[in-house]
Amino acid sequence: MWKKLLKLRPIAAKFLRQEVRDGLSTSFWYDNWLPIGPLIKVLGEVGSRTLGVAKNAKVAEVADESGWKIRRRRGSQLQELLRQISAISLPRADQGEDITLWKQSTDKYEPLFSSKKTWEQLRVTGAEVPWHRLVWVPESVPRQAFITWLAFRVDLKQVIALEYGETSELVFYVVR
Repeated sequence: MWKKLLKLRPIAAKFLRQEVRDGLSTSFWYDNWLPIGPLIKVLGEVGSRTLGVAKNAKVAEVADESGWKIRRRRGSQLQELLRQISAISLPRADQGEDITLWKQSTDKYEPLFSSKKTWEQLRVTGAEVPWHRLVWVPESVPRQAFITWLAFRVDLKQVIALEYGETSELVFYVVR
């Protein structure tokens, strides 16, 4: 189970963003605190050497009162990156702790997690079918409604095959 959860990390990462306040808990390289995403994905492994920032650095370690402590480099991609970093307000201790934000919709992030809003963003919505009111009745038993839904979708034969480990020829016989 844990291996499956670990494989889902890239999907989950798309739903998280860090709001930098004091910068003490946000990783400069690995957290999603810039609009372009984690810097390690933008610059790769050589980014640390290019900008002169350690890989384990926190955002607070890369800034002080005078500004960002980043090695200046030439190149249009690096100049654009430096502009984006400079657009972020400098971390300050009086702003409180960094906040993890959860994606609520396309461009909206909030500090609260909503499984409903996450599910709505993950799922693929299909067209409404004319028989949905026959299956999803409030008084129905959920297990029976689910089996009826599978039968309407013609997926019931696959469920029977998985449950009994039988061949497809026998499954067609059972369904009919």
